[in-house]
Amino acid sequence: MVNKQDLKFCEVTPPVGSSPTPGTNLSNEFKLSISNLYGPYHKIYGPYKSKKDGRLRCLIYKKTNKGLKKLTKSYPKLCMEVKLGRLLGPYEEVDHKDGNPKNNKEYNFQILSTKENLKKQKLEGKCFLIPNRYGEQNSRSFLTNEDIIFIRKNNNIMSRKELATKFNIHKTTVGLIINRKRWNHI
Repeated sequence: MVNKQDLKFCEVTPPVGSSPTPGTNLSNEFKLSISNLYGPYHKIYGPYKSKKDGRLRCLIYKKTNKGLKKLTKSYPKLCMEVKLGRLLGPYEEVDHKDGNPKNNKEYNFQILSTKENLKKQKLEGKCFLIPNRYGEQNSRSFLTNEDIIFIRKNNNIMSRKELATKFNIHKTTVGLIINRKRWNHI
């Protein structure tokens, strides 16, 4: 295991849109830790600034039986994995304590669950999630509230196949509507 003092975390901020360069500013101990986590690799590129959002990323070209596989990793996530000596789980995220994604110093990183991270973003006013839209408010909805009421009232008069044909939906969907597994808010 590598000591924390041996790890040299990158505090260099390459220009936005800069092309990845092989292993710039990554110490040999850091590269060795990456090899221990991800297995043998061919080359490590970065850290470099993403054109999309300006955050630091690293490219790892990993050796596989089928050739080289390209992994793009968030630099803060890679730093935390090296520091902890393990890969982060699917529901673990690296958060910047001060809310500044450009502050990539070790003391500014913390691990949060996805739920905790969303809650923190919401409190800080940075969460851009669209609330669930039900029924007619959903942009992918083919049916209206009146259609649902009609289907439920006429399910004894018309067959599910006839109702499905009338509204251009699948007969299974008609069954789910009748049994209130879909559109249960009406």
